[in-house]
Amino acid sequence: MPSRFLRALIPAAAALLAAGAFAQAYPAKAVRVIVPFPPGGSADAASRSMAEKLSALWGQPVVLEHKPGAGTTIAAAYVAASAPDAYTLLFCGAISHAASANLYPNLGYDAVRSFAALGTISLSPFILVVNPGIKAGTVRELVELARAKPGMLNAIPATRPRTASHFVTLLFIMPSVIAILKFLYLPP
Repeated sequence: MPSRFLRALIPAAAALLAAGAFAQAYPAKAVRVIVPFPPGGSADAASRSMAEKLSALWGQPVVLEHKPGAGTTIAAAYVAASAPDAYTLLFCGAISHAASANLYPNLGYDAVRSFAALGTISLSPFILVVNPGIKAGTVRELVELARAKPGMLNAIPATRPRTASHFVTLLFIMPSVIAILKFLYLPP
């Protein structure tokens, strides 16, 4: 005699198979991917590569639409307001998307409930570089130098405030050399 689990599983599996037989294949039309960064950067390159592969896999166009600004929240608000039919997707970074809920009080969407994560497209390493005149060959040596000579070094993230590199720079400074490095933002 089958277990209770199997008795419950068999009708559920049959229902799923029947629903799949009547469901329309996805995608049945072009899919738009909203990219919250301007063209020309690493997100553009990664999203173009993804779009090309998905288009070939699905046999449908995958169209990129760039909507940069406000730390990715313009694009996220646009996608959150779109029909929940999986034909408008958001290509975003986890750090900027997660941080938005805490940085902006009136997003107009819920950064958690308005979206469903589909997967990781790429990983972007952060690198730490110094001027060749700085006598530090390792991160440990850089921290020791900063502690030995407070105020001598400047930490400059590669991009604007409220972005992933901005937060990573802060995460590096805070536990290791708090109040020893000057944190600068240089407008482009």
